[in-house]
Amino acid sequence: MVKKELLIAIDGPSSSGKGTIAKKLAAHFNIPCLNTGALYRAIAFLALENGCNLQNDEEKIIPLCQKITDLDLESPKLHNEQIGKAASIVAAKPKIRQAIFDLQRDFAQDGLAENSGAILEGRDIGTVILPNANHKFFITASADIRAKRRFNQLQQNGFEDVNYQEILQQIQKRDEQDKNRLTAPLKKAVDAMEIDTSDMDVDEVIAKILEVCI
Repeated sequence: MVKKELLIAIDGPSSSGKGTIAKKLAAHFNIPCLNTGALYRAIAFLALENGCNLQNDEEKIIPLCQKITDLDLESPKLHNEQIGKAASIVAAKPKIRQAIFDLQRDFAQDGLAENSGAILEGRDIGTVILPNANHKFFITASADIRAKRRFNQLQQNGFEDVNYQEILQQIQKRDEQDKNRLTAPLKKAVDAMEIDTSDMDVDEVIAKILEVCI
């Protein structure tokens, strides 16, 4: 049985495993899960499709946020390296972040009302979106491990021409951008439990989290 008002915030850098962990927890508790990083990928995809300049056309990109719900956030077309780079750019734009702020909060509130809970994962969930979440976790891993995971994931999705060293460099660059952006930078909430998954499999991480949540 799900605890009353079970809100779980999961943050962490790219390819740390937080998405897989969030989905498994959501299935365990039978509550909805939102990958907020996919929202920024969707915005980036729509912006590129509409010929927007990611750096300079912030005002043109904002109306596109209303079309996010028309996209499949799990679609492979949103999860390639080009869109990942683009997402990092739009995610640093304060007005774009504000444009989907209510969408994320509404997801959590709807989850509470309809399913007694919700899980949101991203980079600023515990610090900005859901500062009052029941449970907060910061999922991390070494850059090398994350690059290997991303490399394997892309190959499994049919991107056979990917280069490991390029992926590693992209992850390191993304980390710097996420940590140093002025608006909602990536950081561990003071009351979040940090879990380094470098030497852990998914089931071990889930077990550790369930010890806290149950």
